[in-house]
Amino acid sequence: MKYVEIKGIGFPNKGAELLLCATLEQIKPYDMTVCMEPYSPFSYKINYPIATKTSIYKWGLNLLFPLNFLPSYITNRLGFVKPSQVDLILDASGFAYGDDWSISLAKSRILSENTSAKIVLLPQSLGPFTQKNSIKVARKLAKKANSIYSREFSGREYFEEATGQKVKYCPDITFNLKVDKFNEKNQGVLIIPNFQVQKREGKSYIENLTSIIKYILKSEKSEVKLLNHEGVKDQIICEEIRDKIFVDVKTRLEILNPVNGIEAKREIASSELVITSRYHGLISALSQQIPVACYGWSFKYNDAISRFNLPKFNLSKVNEKELDKILSNEYASLFFSEEYKEELDLVQSEVMQMWANVFE
Repeated sequence: MKYVEIKGIGFPNKGAELLLCATLEQIKPYDMTVCMEPYSPFSYKINYPIATKTSIYKWGLNLLFPLNFLPSYITNRLGFVKPSQVDLILDASGFAYGDDWSISLAKSRILSENTSAKIVLLPQSLGPFTQKNSIKVARKLAKKANSIYSREFSGREYFEEATGQKVKYCPDITFNLKVDKFNEKNQGVLIIPNFQVQKREGKSYIENLTSIIKYILKSEKSEVKLLNHEGVKDQIICEEIRDKIFVDVKTRLEILNPVNGIEAKREIASSELVITSRYHGLISALSQQIPVACYGWSFKYNDAISRFNLPKFNLSKVNEKELDKILSNEYASLFFSEEYKEELDLVQSEVMQMWANVFE
C-alpha cells in the first residue's frame, strides 16, 4: 500500500473541489491511500475517500505530532496517515505561488515539508515573480519539487525567468473531468462572480455586472441566473446584484448554490452562455463547449481563452458592442467548430500524458 497526499484544496471553493475530484479520479486505478491535512472542516472531507494526515500547524508547531507515536495498526484504524508514510505529494493548489501570494502560504504547502516523498506541482498558475520574496519562493520550489507543471505558457516563462530552471506545460486537469448534464434544456445565461475581482475593482465591479445583466435581460437570451462558485463572500456579491436588478428592472434573479464542484460544473453544462469571474467556471465551460466570456483579475484567464483562439473582451468597461458579440450566434458557433473540438481533444490528451508521467 502506498500513500499519496493532496495539497492545496480549500473548501468550499468549488474550483478547488473540482481539482480534488480530477486528482482522485486519476489515483483510483492505483493501490494508494489518499490523505489530506485537516485544514478544512471534516464535514467537507467526509464526502470523499480521504484519510487524515497527522499534520496541522499552528504557532509553528504540529498540533497532531503526538499521534505519530501511535502504532500504525491504530492510526490505520482511525483513518490517520503519518507524514513518514507519505510516498507521493501532489500539490493541486491551482494558484498559490507568485507576487499575489505570501511566502507563508508556500511554506505551509511545500517548503516546510521534511520528507523523502516525491513532490509534484500539478498544473497551476505560476507567477509573476517580480518581488524579492516571490522570487525566493520560486527558487526554493525549483529545488524542492521533483516535477513542476505550469498550466499557462506565460506562467512557465515567469518561473523559468525567476529560477533558470525549465518546467513543463500542461493545461488545467479539470479539462478531463466529465460530468452529466442536469437536462438537455439550456437554462439561459449564468453569471459567476468572484470577490477577488471586487477586491481589486471595488463598487465598479458590481455596477459592471449589473449593467451586463440588464443588457442581457433586454436581449433574446432573457433568462439569467447567478451561480455562487465559492462561499460566503461570493454569495454576498450574488445577493447584492440580485437586489440591485430587482430594484432597477423588477426582475428577481435566482441564485444557484451547488453543493459541490461537480454540481457546479453540471449547472454550467446545462447553460446556454456563461459570463464568469471564477477561473474554474471558465474551464468548466471551455471543457464542455459552452460559450463563455470571462471577467477576470489574472493572466490565467486570458491564457485559457488564447489556447482556443477565442476573442478577449474587456468587461470591466461595459461596451454594448462587445456584449452583442458575446450574445451572438456567431460567437456561440466558435465553440462548436471543428477547430475548437480538435484543440479540446489536444488539451485533454496533454493532461492524460501528464498523469502518465506522474505515476510512471
